[in-house]
Amino acid sequence: MQVFEKYQEIPPPAQGAVVVIGNFDGVHRGHTIVIKQAATLAKKLNKPLAVLTFEPHPRKLFRPDDPPFRITPFSLKMERLKAAGVEIVFSLPFNWDLASFPAEKFVQDVLIDGLKAAHIVVGYDFCFGQLRKGTPETIQAAGQPTTIVDEVFDAGDEKLSSSSIRQNLRHGKIKEANALLGWNWE
Repeated sequence: MQVFEKYQEIPPPAQGAVVVIGNFDGVHRGHTIVIKQAATLAKKLNKPLAVLTFEPHPRKLFRPDDPPFRITPFSLKMERLKAAGVEIVFSLPFNWDLASFPAEKFVQDVLIDGLKAAHIVVGYDFCFGQLRKGTPETIQAAGQPTTIVDEVFDAGDEKLSSSSIRQNLRHGKIKEANALLGWNWE
């Protein structure tokens, strides 16, 4: 798996991927479902499968005194993404410069000009750009092919999300958290 820490000057073999965007903390069952959908699309388009993520978690920048409870450190996140079949990871440093990009600039500079993404895959609630004004529809409005994935639930109708997993872990419900993760958290 290749890892790039900037979006500029991406070598041609890593350009034109199907790119899934998100924080992927925990790389839980919901994430793997989204990644599998993107993998199917990448295979159909004969393109590499990539993930665009941010390090550190954006909440660390915006609320430094209240950092998020990380489910996985960066190295484990990379292992889990590789195990999910991701070929390329664009792990952009999340800093004030990136946070201040208007949504349209992020789409143009990062997704179109930088990564030359063939297709974008995001969750229904994905927000990005300055003041979180960007939505999946912002990406589509720029002419970028985009797949929007609906909420994902487990068989018990619990939302498969990093927030749900954190809630369970905070309350000592390790078994429930592991069921949502799809792997054993320690």
